[in-house]
Amino acid sequence: MEYEEIPNDMMQSMEDYVEKGSLMGDFLTAMFSCELQSSVFFATEDEMKIFKKYAEWIRWESPPECWGSYKIVEKWIYNKEKEKK
Repeated sequence: MEYEEIPNDMMQSMEDYVEKGSLMGDFLTAMFSCELQSSVFFATEDEMKIFKKYAEWIRWESPPECWGSYKIVEKWIYNKEKEKK
């Protein structure tokens, strides 16, 4: 799949979250948490235009262990922090 439509800064934020457990903004946190209502609420107009691309990237390009709920996102960040020590 191609993801050129996703802005570079947003792609970097997603990659940093997956690789390093970096914190993300409200929109991406909601997306990785599979919280549709929150994702829509926090999305900008531009993000809404390519909403499906974000969902596809999360589903197909990131480990399933790093998305699914807010608790899973928190655990992913916590575990990545532990790896750094």
